[in-house]
Amino acid sequence: MKRFMQRIVGALERMSPPRKVSDFTKGDVFCFNENVLVFEPVKSFNYVPFEYLIGIDRQKSIMLENTERFLNGKRANNALLWGARGCGKSSLIKAVFKRANDMAKDKACLLGIRKNELKHLDEVIKMLDGYPRKFIIYCDDLCFDEKDKDVFRYLKTLLDGGLNAMPDNVILYATSNRRHLIKDGRRDDDAISAKEDTDEGVALSDRFGLWIGFHEINQDEYLQIVGGYVKMFGLDIKEDEYVPKALEWSVTRGARSGRVAYQFAKSL
Repeated sequence: MKRFMQRIVGALERMSPPRKVSDFTKGDVFCFNENVLVFEPVKSFNYVPFEYLIGIDRQKSIMLENTERFLNGKRANNALLWGARGCGKSSLIKAVFKRANDMAKDKACLLGIRKNELKHLDEVIKMLDGYPRKFIIYCDDLCFDEKDKDVFRYLKTLLDGGLNAMPDNVILYATSNRRHLIKDGRRDDDAISAKEDTDEGVALSDRFGLWIGFHEINQDEYLQIVGGYVKMFGLDIKEDEYVPKALEWSVTRGARSGRVAYQFAKSL
């Protein structure tokens, strides 16, 4: 009976389609497909060129230097970019990757993974460990709540360099609108638990070697960014024509940010 069951199991395995594997020779930018646990190449990489990111020169310099060090086989830090919405955190990661990778001898891969997919991070790390390419894992809008505690603790251990430390060919870049990465969903009268969550959030943030802040921009900076995008899109419009429209656009959106400036320039 046992031998009969083994034959059945073997036959079913042969009939099953082979499990898909990530093929990192198919490009430089990939997104994670949670359904089959593989990274699939991105057909059209949407990014803003490095030179058109205006008003964040310090952040650009830090991130570019760190990324170039990583691609050149030197020590580099995992990075957390945090701050106001639409201020260029995600755009900077993509722009820096493109700039550094274009100049690198050995091309790296940018791997996009969503926060809810980080539960597979252990499998992802094992997949990448020892692979003959370098990888930047990119997670946008990183934050955690009560149900994410297991993923949170695994990521904290991974970044801390424990027994399951990050391989030398892998680095993590993440963005967050929050400086502390745990959402406080507790009542106001639960002050002790709220403080513990805040301390845990800081403990994870501190494990990123680079902790780069982004802040809201003023009107002059907003208009400079708009001007950069007008130039990038090659628009035939004078400054005194688009400035009033750009200001009106920011008022209707209730914000001034790089994202709002980009959306306005596209509307032109």
